[in-house]
Amino acid sequence: MASLSTIKRISLAHLPTPLDPLPALSKELGINLWVKRDDCTGMGTGGNKTRKLEYLLADAKEQKATVLVTMGAVQSNHCRQTAAVAAQHGLKCELLLTRPQQAPPEYFNNGNILLSSMFGANLVWSDSNSSESLASLVSERMKVLAEQGERPYLIPVGGSNEVGALGYALCAQELIEQCTNRLQAEPEAIVLATGSGGTQAGILIGLRLIGKEHIKVIGINVSASTEVQKNKVRPIVEALGEKLRIGVPIDDELIICDDRFFGPSYGVPNDATLEAVNLFARKEGLLLDPVYTGKAANGLIQMAKDGCFHSSKPIIFLHTGGQSALF
Repeated sequence: MASLSTIKRISLAHLPTPLDPLPALSKELGINLWVKRDDCTGMGTGGNKTRKLEYLLADAKEQKATVLVTMGAVQSNHCRQTAAVAAQHGLKCELLLTRPQQAPPEYFNNGNILLSSMFGANLVWSDSNSSESLASLVSERMKVLAEQGERPYLIPVGGSNEVGALGYALCAQELIEQCTNRLQAEPEAIVLATGSGGTQAGILIGLRLIGKEHIKVIGINVSASTEVQKNKVRPIVEALGEKLRIGVPIDDELIICDDRFFGPSYGVPNDATLEAVNLFARKEGLLLDPVYTGKAANGLIQMAKDGCFHSSKPIIFLHTGGQSALF
């Protein structure tokens, strides 16, 4: 089994991120709730992608890259953090973006898109939101950049591959160390939003590396059915497991992807999600976003109300950032 310490990584984030109690919400929900503040990673207003980018940037530099290329929706948190990392390290950045079918004009000049532009990223728009159109654009831009003498390094959506997921394998170990030292207990469950799948995959492998795979990792889907989401997470788990030579594969039953809370669609919150965002703000002064963490909070709240957790064991809510989506 390989050690994470042997894999090249460039420090970008403020680590370890805080592990904070949520006393008011714990009382409200009848559980022992804590939040892992990965919104506090620091780079480009913070968020979970910074951990992934520590390994992706190291890999890009190893390959002598001159430009980071990635893709996402117009208000992508990942694109914003990638642009910030590129700016800090003297690299060019090209963001390949999809447009929502219906959005007000301000959607294209505030929040993450504004910040990405401030970080100096070159924005390239896809003709449609289809995966085929985006894949075609990626291929075209990689070719054009190479012809211009650049050395483009392609980062997948969300930074979610076996390289980026290393960041959350490391996070899992950081979290368990914090729980041991501060709480004198291991968590019953870690609850997080799952989209491109790398965060969830990394935590699953990180727990396996330290013999803690019995801790539940509950992914709350932000856009897909359980089957579709598991098919995103599973290949990353397998690829990362192979990279780290973990031996016995992760049991498929440990890949939990709950699709009850993402409706109606990606980026569009339902009333329960908005209520969850407001509850976290009113009770704890904690800002969530309506695209990712709000949906995860909705799932957490409903599961607590349904008696899915034991009140004596810590429940960890992973705050992956994204607050710029509020503005």
